[in-house]
Formats: sequence, structure tokens, C-alpha cells
Amino acid sequence: MGELIEFTTLAHHQRRFYKITSSSIAFSLKVERQIRNYMCADRPAAIGLAQKSDSTCIDYWIVIKRNQCWIERDEVRVGNTKQLPNFSERNKYTKYWISWHNSRLQFGLTSDGVPIISKRTLGPNNIQYVTFDIFADRGSLQWKLFLPPPKEQAPLVKRITGGELHWVEWDGKLPEDALIGGYGKEILYIIRWKYDNSLILGNYAHSKESIYLPLPNGNLETKFEILCGYNCIWVPTVKNHIPIGAVEGGFDDVSKEKLYIGRAVVEDKLIPGKVQPSDSACSVTYNMEQNYVHRYEILVDLNLLKDNSDLGRLSILGKISDNCSQDSELSDYEDINNYGSSDSEL
Repeated sequence: MGELIEFTTLAHHQRRFYKITSSSIAFSLKVERQIRNYMCADRPAAIGLAQKSDSTCIDYWIVIKRNQCWIERDEVRVGNTKQLPNFSERNKYTKYWISWHNSRLQFGLTSDGVPIISKRTLGPNNIQYVTFDIFADRGSLQWKLFLPPPKEQAPLVKRITGGELHWVEWDGKLPEDALIGGYGKEILYIIRWKYDNSLILGNYAHSKESIYLPLPNGNLETKFEILCGYNCIWVPTVKNHIPIGAVEGGFDDVSKEKLYIGRAVVEDKLIPGKVQPSDSACSVTYNMEQNYVHRYEILVDLNLLKDNSDLGRLSILGKISDNCSQDSELSDYEDINNYGSSDSEL
């Protein structure tokens, strides 16, 4: 959180400098009656910007005189004098702002946010201090300064090792690094088990006392493996487009196809399932029924990506998926094959 400071400046008093951690400030000014009657005097109110807290090293002044304002540098006016509407009324604060980033110094009223002064500067941009003054022989000004929060040191980043995806044989206990694949009434995990000569993908809900997975012949199986690790991401895709780095979780002995790990939304539930390229969909089991969803997410192993260009291709693929409805044809996106691989023609 920032800090609000209220203070008064008096003529010919020592200046106080405030440390600024950003390239802008917001402040309010209230003009006392005697100063308002003395507004014919030159430059009654000023805000100084400096690289260091030294009164002899002010880089820029924003100067306010009645209904006018301008910039000064080395006691020389920079640019034109601007009209300042609604100058501070007696005993009432008026809010202003100043910014100095990208080599441009700007000043304006907070009420509309439109700069009254906007001047490109050739001088230093590393302004770190602000000070407030009254350029008059007598009187006082009251200010409120809204200081931005101090910059925090960047946290130390600890390199994470491990996290590679791996399969763990189920022994009755949920592994600590089991990968969450989705949710139904509870969290669902990704599993696989052997059936005949195939390696089939499914999902597992941990709250069940025993694990039973429906197989094609109606039998139930309790021996399976659960996917663990975390060095992976879910990538949106469509139909039978298999992106670079997609995780192979099993295989179908009948079609001789690889099975990839996917997940899809069915009735507001995110259900893990299998992606068999010949299906042109992600197949998920929900309420004991098989559902084929043509727009889904597929699991990608980050260790299998070569460089950042592969991540860029995945990002483009996600945008294509977002713009593709369930019923649209991928042929509308003729360059989709440039973003990954496909086990069959689109």
C-alpha cells in the first residue's frame, strides 16, 4: 500500500525531499487566502523533480501561478505557458498528477486525467525525488502527497528439479505427486491399465474405498498405474491434431494406434480421457457412457519441447482451438499442420 502525507510549505523554508519509487506522483494542493490575494506575485507554487535530494540539483520544476502552469529547467521556462482551469479554490484541495516516463514530462488534473502539459524532455529520466515549494515572499501552501508503495526486492527464485512425468503402480495409497487431471464430483486422477494386449487410459476418484474401472467386456479391474509429476501443461486442441510433446499414455492393440492423454468438459465436469487420433476427438467416460468431444485439452510434456519456438506453436494452436466451434471444420485453418504433428489427415 502507498502512503498519504500531509504537510505545509512556507516561504523561504528549507525544502524537504520525498523518495519516489515510480515514474509518477499524485498530490493535492490547497491555497491559503493570503496567497490567493497575492497571486499576482511570480510563481507562487512549484513542484520540483530531482535525481537526488539536493536543492541545488533540481532537474525540473512544475510551476503554478493562478490559472497558469509551465515547466522550468535551470530557471528557464521550457515550452509554452498553459492555462490551468479550476485552480485551487480557497480552503479546498484540488488533485493533480505528474508523470515523467519515456522521456516525456506531463502534468494535469486528476479529475479528467488529460495532460495540461506534455513535453518531451532531453534531460535525465531517472527522477527519484520530489520536493514542494512556494515561490513567494510570504504565505503558505498545504499539500497532500500520495506516495507509491516502495519497491520490493525480487524474490529469490529456487530452481525446481524433478517433476518429470512417470507412472506409479497403485499400491492402495495416493502418491504425493499424483497429477490432477480434472474433476467431477471430486478431483480426478489419470490412470492406465492393461487389457489384453492394449494399454488403456482412464481416471480415478480417490474417495472410493476400492478402484473399479469398466472394461469392454464388463469386467472390473483394480490393478493400474497412476500418472505422477508436474512438468507438463494442458494445451487446447481440436479433433485429431496432436501437438508437439503430447504425452503418450497407452496404445490400442486393435488399431495399432498410440493413445494420448486428454481431457474434456462434459456437463460442466472436466473429465480425463484418451485421445485416439482415428476418433478425431477426446473420448471420456461419464455416467458409464462414452462421450466423444472434438474440442478438448491434451497433456504436453515440457521436457519434450525443444525450445521457446515450440511453446509459441502451442500458443497459436490454443488460439485456433478457441476460435473453432465444435461443428467447424479444421480445413478452415489451412496452416494448422505447421503447428505440430498429426497422426492422420485433417
